[in-house]
Amino acid sequence: MGFTSNWRTALGTSDVALTDGGKWTALQFSPGLLSVVDLAGRRCLKVDQHGEHSANLTTPTGVPVSQDFRVAFSFRNDDTSAAGDHCITPDIYHYTNLTYIRKYSSSAGWRSVMAVFMDDAHFQYPVSYWEPSAPLQHGRFYRYTFDVQFVDATHICVHPTIADESGGAVLFDGSTFQQQDIGHSSFQGRSDWTLAAFYAAGHSFLVDPQWLTTFGVGNNGQAGAANTGLSWYVADVQIEALSVTAPIPTLPSGTYTVPAGTRIVIP
Repeated sequence: MGFTSNWRTALGTSDVALTDGGKWTALQFSPGLLSVVDLAGRRCLKVDQHGEHSANLTTPTGVPVSQDFRVAFSFRNDDTSAAGDHCITPDIYHYTNLTYIRKYSSSAGWRSVMAVFMDDAHFQYPVSYWEPSAPLQHGRFYRYTFDVQFVDATHICVHPTIADESGGAVLFDGSTFQQQDIGHSSFQGRSDWTLAAFYAAGHSFLVDPQWLTTFGVGNNGQAGAANTGLSWYVADVQIEALSVTAPIPTLPSGTYTVPAGTRIVIP
């Protein structure tokens, strides 16, 4: 159950290439914005930044409504537009539920922001937008993983990690994803929230779960985006359902006696 795409079907700008042989079921773009290329040893989807023009691919995840799931992909940004472009979302029209990557760029680097709203209609400042504690670099791939955990049918906790391009070394996780306006604006008396601390305090996010069963890549044509002609890239998309269970506690070695008098030896 789930979805995989690595754009190995063909190179170029044909519908067959862009949809990876039909794996992506919805294709919407302004001509010239999308292509499939080889870059740094990867086959990937290339998205060109041309102002407010949009370009999107969308597909069903194959994961049922309100089911825990994992999204993983590789992402590289070489664009310098300062606008908040929505690059990776579950659904391009309902991205207020959850946005995996909203990028803000400059010539020196870029910010990778995850957005999750506290309720269906209202932006909750300053804990709707979360980002790594340091900027990311142009010219390199990062491996992203998002574990979406349903607390109940309509509330989620999202657990992100950003690793190096091999996926081996974790660079950022919930302990280093910070609230927007860290150190200045407060939520419930704190201005230093990380995602890990936010969840540990019992908070979660209210979503419309039906809009989390699709996955979209591209650009929704953010107002004010610069026509830089530069690009960003997506590769190796993987989506799968998860079954989250509580970990089994590990006891130290020794001999234990239970109340009924039965001896249990743990080597």
